[in-house]
Amino acid sequence: MIKKILITILLFLSPNFSQAIMLRPKDYKRMSVDEIRKFFLQRTPIGSTRKDVEHFIQQELHKKFKVHNFAIGLKPGSYAVPIEDGDFTMEAPLTSYGFVKHLFLGEHLVDGFWLFTKEGILKDFQVLRHWDGV
Repeated sequence: MIKKILITILLFLSPNFSQAIMLRPKDYKRMSVDEIRKFFLQRTPIGSTRKDVEHFIQQELHKKFKVHNFAIGLKPGSYAVPIEDGDFTMEAPLTSYGFVKHLFLGEHLVDGFWLFTKEGILKDFQVLRHWDGV
């Protein structure tokens, strides 16, 4: 028990603690879409199961997600792999405006889209930044 507490304290004091678990809102502002994508693909690699990704979103990101029974393409050719019949998408906000969200037209700064095969195996992950120039 004491060992777990010490590890938690050391992680918290570590300079890389913010990226050990989650990015901060200001990290999303300075990182490119490709860097954000790489960060999340390290945590939910291609080939992960739907259950693994759901667990990551709920337990590590502490976010709610939506499952769309079809593949959402952010723009034509946005995924690195072809979209096939039966593919579906899981969507989750990666960061939001927080308490000032009602002052803006949109609620989220950055959203993540996980593309799955009909068997529930992760094929690709994409990032969508919204209109506010983040």
